[in-house]
Amino acid sequence: MSHLLERGGGVLFKLYRNKRHLTQGQVAKKLKISVRQYQRIESGRQLSKRVHSSYFRRFVSSTP
Repeated sequence: MSHLLERGGGVLFKLYRNKRHLTQGQVAKKLKISVRQYQRIESGRQLSKRVHSSYFRRFVSSTP
């Protein structure tokens, strides 16, 4: 999993989001960020590997 975060952790976000049948808006709300910021994270255009990891842990722990 860490190698995917190193390559732009958005891949993991998108996989988990699709697996749980969530929209980008639903995930952004769970993470308490804007949809636009979530889109940047998912596309790998924003944030460092460490921040991606933090958001990913929060996302995974907030979903059943």
